[in-house]
Amino acid sequence: MMTLAVLSTSSGAGSTTLAATAFAGLRGSPVGAPTLLGTDRGGLVERAGGDEVHAVNPRAAIWDAGVHTPNAAAEVLASGECHLVVVAPATDLGVADARAFVDAASALGDPRLMERVSLVLNQVYRRTSPRSTTVLLGLPLIRVPWAAALATPGPAPSPGSLPRKARTAVEGWMHHAATALS
Repeated sequence: MMTLAVLSTSSGAGSTTLAATAFAGLRGSPVGAPTLLGTDRGGLVERAGGDEVHAVNPRAAIWDAGVHTPNAAAEVLASGECHLVVVAPATDLGVADARAFVDAASALGDPRLMERVSLVLNQVYRRTSPRSTTVLLGLPLIRVPWAAALATPGPAPSPGSLPRKARTAVEGWMHHAATALS
């Protein structure tokens, strides 16, 4: 089973929201929705707007993996059929943390594994952005700008209800998630 493991470098970085929006984008897939994995206390099912679907794809899963260390994330990547999505705040510290995750995955020594790693930088504050992300080039990188609706508790908003830049980023994320699981 191919698993989209959405994990974060820190609490509040947005991994649950991203897992929920990926699931929402695949909920009506003709091959069935992926299995939704997470912890009860994480609120993933609520954030996804429920987990009822018409059919389940037994070969795909979305896992809200929560906070991991770089080495634990590398172990997840090496453990099997997994696409690792590292979610970090779009701050200088978030980029540095993401770099540590990329370095740990790279240290596994298998370039094919790096093809299954992608990064999401979530702008968690209205006016901050990292000075440089050049250290992360070569990996798929999605930047999600701050939007109040993404930070609001409850079901994740549909992309159509977001401001243009956030909508474009979330739609890009949903497409990326679908491609990773295909």
